[in-house]
Amino acid sequence: MQEASNAKNPIRENQSDLFGQDFTDEKNELRARIWKPCWINYPAATKLMGELKRIYDHPRTDRPPSCVISGDANSGKTSFVREFVRAIDEVEIKGDTSNQQSVVYIQSPPTADGSGIYSAILRETHAIFAPSWTIARKQDLVLRTLESLKTRVLIVDEMQSMLVGKANQRTVYLNVLKHLSNELQLSIVAVGTPYVVNALQTDQQWGSRFTPAKLPKWSKNTDFGEFLGQIALRAGVKNPETLVGKKAFSIIHTKCNGLTGEAWQFMCKLIERALLDNDGIIKQELIENLDWVPPQERRKASTMDS
Repeated sequence: MQEASNAKNPIRENQSDLFGQDFTDEKNELRARIWKPCWINYPAATKLMGELKRIYDHPRTDRPPSCVISGDANSGKTSFVREFVRAIDEVEIKGDTSNQQSVVYIQSPPTADGSGIYSAILRETHAIFAPSWTIARKQDLVLRTLESLKTRVLIVDEMQSMLVGKANQRTVYLNVLKHLSNELQLSIVAVGTPYVVNALQTDQQWGSRFTPAKLPKWSKNTDFGEFLGQIALRAGVKNPETLVGKKAFSIIHTKCNGLTGEAWQFMCKLIERALLDNDGIIKQELIENLDWVPPQERRKASTMDS
């Protein structure tokens, strides 16, 4: 038995060859720190945050104001609304109203499923229920739960998922949200791709309540460079000012198609290389030669494969 335990394990040897000698706890901790989500403010987000705050502060009314936030895939929509929820939660904790949940954030069910909307709300509010309950029973518990939590705003992310389904299913899905809004004088913030804006207009009376807002792509300017520099500064890069230079931010803008989420991922990958291989310095050639496939090329490859 002793001899068997000392025998070489070819699987483990192959794993060592695959990951190399740099696969250490210390470097894994560094990678985890680099890729850890955090919020960095920027002008378009600041403006839109003000719009959401106005909706949140609006007095309860029979026609509560609502908003639809649209943007391209990976434009930072989810990070933005999660930051809004975090900011409101922080205010409630400081104000000793932590038993409230003024803003409830959910992700849309993967299809136009009205019952799924109720289930998502009940999970987010930690209510006890069974997924097999009838839609009427879930509805009753959702109304009582949101009323007791004094919920003012319901955020529904990835709402383009409602387009997956038949017309009658989409009607039920939207009617669920309309009923919640009417019954509880609740503002709805719909979040998704530009297709969501058109989908909400299927009911003119309901759709007219939604003010369209957009998280735009970045322009190729110094605001974008400063955003990149803030990401680098947070991670401990020694020369974050390099990214404010036009040559650097122009290359990254092109590689990321001006999308916030793409820029974040590119920067994390760039910073990882800089901290692990270049003594914490971002060099121009590293920016130019980083192993990265731009989003527009990924879409082309996907189209060709299909």
